[in-house]
Amino acid sequence: DLAALAAMAASRLPFRFTRVDGVPRGGLAFAETLHRHVITSSSPLVLLVDDVWTTGGSMRQFQASLGLGKPPLGVPVRGLVIFARAVPPPWVTALFTAAEMLR
Repeated sequence: DLAALAAMAASRLPFRFTRVDGVPRGGLAFAETLHRHVITSSSPLVLLVDDVWTTGGSMRQFQASLGLGKPPLGVPVRGLVIFARAVPPPWVTALFTAAEMLR
């Protein structure tokens, strides 16, 4: 369930996040579950989450709509998806990938 996936993500991520936002539809419930893992820090980092990474279009569009990662906000952004059908860029972590399922 999503609580187990959120706990898995929180223990695997090599960073901590100060805010979590879910890509509308697929990422909203996952983001809500991840809220309990948000920390308070003077070094902000926003975690954008979605359920599935295919091309990355939804996550990039959502990031642009929030204005994150660009001046004047300039807040560091990382991504997290439950499942990646394609290889995501280095700023996005996938809990599971299609390549792992094919082994």
